[in-house]
Amino acid sequence: MPPHFYDIEVILFDFDGTLAKLEIDFKALREEILDLGASYGLDDPILPDPPYLLEMVGAFKDQIKNRQDFSADDFYTKAMSLIDHREWEAASPENLFPYTRMVLKTLHEKGVKQAVLTRNSGKSVRRVFPELENYVEVFLPREKVGKPKPDIGHLQLAMELLNVPPGKTVMVGDHPLDILSGKKAGTWTVGVLSGRIQEGEMREAGADLVLSDIGSLPELIS
Repeated sequence: MPPHFYDIEVILFDFDGTLAKLEIDFKALREEILDLGASYGLDDPILPDPPYLLEMVGAFKDQIKNRQDFSADDFYTKAMSLIDHREWEAASPENLFPYTRMVLKTLHEKGVKQAVLTRNSGKSVRRVFPELENYVEVFLPREKVGKPKPDIGHLQLAMELLNVPPGKTVMVGDHPLDILSGKKAGTWTVGVLSGRIQEGEMREAGADLVLSDIGSLPELIS
């Protein structure tokens, strides 16, 4: 364990794939959004491959605005409804990893403050983990921020609310997006392999530490 992790005051957690099983069918959801965009006569936006869905929706909305079409808000509402439906459909209390509550409780007992930062909606996360806010000091789903991670504002808001500098903060997530967000925000980073990403991708993203899951995290933080 890198020695600087022994001076950590705050841990920022991703949710899906990190604290709970990742069950959303992103491939099917992507196709639904592309089909919706095509119905508005939109061209596929140029985005990273695979494109992040929220950014795809935003790019489509901008296309509509740029052609001075007043249907941008209508498209956005329908697209977000597709995302909300898929998230809600995939959300179940059974998705929460069996060790999640104990890990969060143990870290709290060690005096470590915690936040959950997710690109998901608050209602879908609460369906999986109804008492989440009893375990963490800050919960920031996508509707609570202007732009969700990888925008560093998502992380900065959490650190501001917890009154802690980046150097005493760790971002923990199951996707390179989480690692890159933490790096840009100046935090330490831990990649976990409990989602769908392999160790090599995590290390390539620059994770300071890679773990199989968050289960061993409490014993590494003091």
